[in-house]
Amino acid sequence: MCIRDSQRRVRGSRSPAMGNKVLGKYAVEEDNQIGSGGQGFLWRIYPAKSEATGQPVSVFIFDKDQLDDLFKEVSQRKSLSKGDIERAKERVLEAFRKEVTTLSRIRHPNFIKVIEPLDESRKAIVMVTEPVIGSLANAFKDYTNLKSPGAEVACYTPETPEVTNGLRHLGEALKFCHHGGLKTAHISIAPTSISVSYTHLRAHETPEHLVCRLLLEKKKTTSSEMSASLRFFQHQLTITRILPLHFLITCMCRLHYVT
Repeated sequence: MCIRDSQRRVRGSRSPAMGNKVLGKYAVEEDNQIGSGGQGFLWRIYPAKSEATGQPVSVFIFDKDQLDDLFKEVSQRKSLSKGDIERAKERVLEAFRKEVTTLSRIRHPNFIKVIEPLDESRKAIVMVTEPVIGSLANAFKDYTNLKSPGAEVACYTPETPEVTNGLRHLGEALKFCHHGGLKTAHISIAPTSISVSYTHLRAHETPEHLVCRLLLEKKKTTSSEMSASLRFFQHQLTITRILPLHFLITCMCRLHYVT
């Protein structure tokens, strides 16, 4: 279900989930929604930091009030009873609950890392993850359910090397999903179900520092090879602004379990 109507834009900047218990542990930039994604773009993405450690994270918030707008539009096109609508809403909520629970159990570099377990209140469902800049759909300039994109995703223009590397990430994730520990078939791969992150960068690490670290970790790399590689990478940064992006599967709503 894709929601692209202009009425699905954000109604206000303040999130209804700021009263959720888990968010008491994080300093959330509640007026700075940077992305959207998931089924129907219903997840809203906010940057945040741990109050205890300062670790950057992303907070995914599903505002349950969005379902009222969604099913109001559906009921105008189809004849649905109030009971039908309530049961349909509950099925959507259960799908989002299951998505967070499933992702929380997965340990794979190409699936988004969930830092906090499912947190649900009367108004919202919350998921705290490793930091991302938005969904791949946002990177392709689809800003549904997003009033104003974050600066990083707004400036991002996918280049061929990044897309190639991103497809490799997705291939590895799907191999694990289909043939590895999950034994499931993911049947909803789309730009909305993929998040983009800079997780190869460590705290306070620039892209140039990243190249030096990765080359040094190879052990066999000589200083002259490292210098040449760094000059090439700096040139690429200047010309194309390529950064070490990582594509992560975020949406797990539609899975087919393989027996």
